[in-house]
Amino acid sequence: MQTACKRARYVFTLAVIKNWLNKQALYQIHKPRPKYIPQASFNNITVPMEVIQADLCYMPYDRIGNKTYKFALNCVDIATRTKWTYPLTRRDSASVAKRFVKLLTPEYIQLSGLKLKF
Repeated sequence: MQTACKRARYVFTLAVIKNWLNKQALYQIHKPRPKYIPQASFNNITVPMEVIQADLCYMPYDRIGNKTYKFALNCVDIATRTKWTYPLTRRDSASVAKRFVKLLTPEYIQLSGLKLKF
């Protein structure tokens, strides 16, 4: 492709050609597999409640009393692999923050069996 551009008297660098090629849909489908894909390593995390992964998921509507729970906040402590799930009625930042505050209170941590020093 670069030689065809030179013959037509276009001045494209190899970096510009590679950038254009990576944006083409057909090339993205058939391009070779990458040799190295960087991944996060969680092997060195040993302190409980230091790193928590969280995800907000849709769930089937569950009606308890006059509240309809539509979402679930799933939290995983990486070091101990302890998992928590909280049902939520709304998917706004105030509801999620309220549940995170509840998760990180020392009383709740003692109830879940984790021994931490504050």
